[in-house]
Amino acid sequence: MNRDEAIAQALEDLLAEVRRLQMVEQVQQGMWTVLVRHLVADGHLDIQALRQSIEYMSETQADEDWKSLHAGYAEMLDVLSSFSSARG
Repeated sequence: MNRDEAIAQALEDLLAEVRRLQMVEQVQQGMWTVLVRHLVADGHLDIQALRQSIEYMSETQADEDWKSLHAGYAEMLDVLSSFSSARG
């Protein structure tokens, strides 16, 4: 394998790993959402207290990317809250 082929292969491998990590992240977020939904439905979790904890964690982060990731989980809780409210 020549240098150009090796670079192309390395880039393909890197892209495959990025795609795998994106899939892992999406699955983890989905599983987290399902777990929270079940815990709230069974009365084992105060969704507002969890949201406050996530907001606190976000506020302690210096990096905006980290804050943004925490905000994404807080937004998921908002969706779950509105879903729970709509179901009555």
